[in-house]
Amino acid sequence: MPAVLQRFLTGVPRDLTGERVCRDAVGRLTDHLSGLRREVAQLVDEDVLDDPRAAILARDLKRLPDLLSADPATIRAWLERLRDAFLTKGGNARRSFPLRSGANHPQRRRYRLAAASLAPHIRDVMLVFDRDVNAMMTRAVQRLFGVVTAEYQRALRSRALLDFTDVLQRAVDLLRHMDEFARSRYRLESRYHHVLVDEFQDTSRAQWELVSLLVQSWGEGSGLVADAPLPPSIFVVGDRKQSIYRFRDADVTTFVDATNTIAALRADADVQRTISQSFRAVPRLLGFINDLFGDIGAAARGQGSFRFGAADRFPLAPDPDDVHDAALGLVTGDDIHTCAEAVADEIVTLLDGGQVRRERGPQTRVIRPEDIAVLFRTRESHREFEQALDRRAVPTYVYKSLGF
Repeated sequence: MPAVLQRFLTGVPRDLTGERVCRDAVGRLTDHLSGLRREVAQLVDEDVLDDPRAAILARDLKRLPDLLSADPATIRAWLERLRDAFLTKGGNARRSFPLRSGANHPQRRRYRLAAASLAPHIRDVMLVFDRDVNAMMTRAVQRLFGVVTAEYQRALRSRALLDFTDVLQRAVDLLRHMDEFARSRYRLESRYHHVLVDEFQDTSRAQWELVSLLVQSWGEGSGLVADAPLPPSIFVVGDRKQSIYRFRDADVTTFVDATNTIAALRADADVQRTISQSFRAVPRLLGFINDLFGDIGAAARGQGSFRFGAADRFPLAPDPDDVHDAALGLVTGDDIHTCAEAVADEIVTLLDGGQVRRERGPQTRVIRPEDIAVLFRTRESHREFEQALDRRAVPTYVYKSLGF
């Protein structure tokens, strides 16, 4: 997190304060409106001020010259009223400025044109204002994070404790300096001859450095393991397509580094094996996965992005036991309620004469409620699905609030 905050704050003045941000916004707006005096005059025209919104806007525009001496809270409230008057909720310049007054048609038209002319300038000023406010708040978060981190480290030291990150970093630091403690290094090597790492796609750079330091001497041909009955080995298993990106600083690109390092330890052998055949799904489902993730991989950008190349595709051998003819489908929804309704409708369809293959052989049987499970993105969303199924009289069971 500290590195992320620091990258965001690169180039941001260190003396940025709320007062400065507000006064800079007033100054920029004054500069923008200095060349639009005629348009501003149209907005403060007495003939249109019987409209409440126009009256408030005119009052605010007349206050602009005095705002440089106002306090930041007053300026912020003033700017937010201008935002509401000239910008949409999405931050774009408004195009429509209706009047509810009795002003005649030429007056209303001049008012709308004047307001539309000012709106893009208000948008530009507010974009810079929002950027500066975000930078200022990020600086505050950075300081608060520093205080909390220092207090957290103090609490750990007072109790002689290490957290997960500390344990990892201490181990890496010790192994980096292992040459200074040769006896400890040899004792470590004599104890561990084989290193196996599962779920390698979720390792961080520090974790991989720890592993590579453990096996470094093997590649050098030194250490006690050189005389062991079996040569030392390192074995890693993982699938970059299953990476929990950025989980505890997980970096899927370490796969490439690990492959190169392990290949250097066995330069005379092919050290990499790819398992692409799946026994968990019928060919039609695997074909769907190939197509879907092929499109996702084609759209990915960047070194650490998701990839799905030709070598990642599942081979589609014919399945003589696959007697289903229905095509696979994908239903999407914009919110949890829409998704719950769609899933409930699909479940009702399955229970109304749908077939499932028996555990052995090509025979099928009618689908029962206990054959169906719903997987959730988050644990909090099962209620909407439960309610949707209840409305359709479908029996449900929530397993320990986790499975449905």
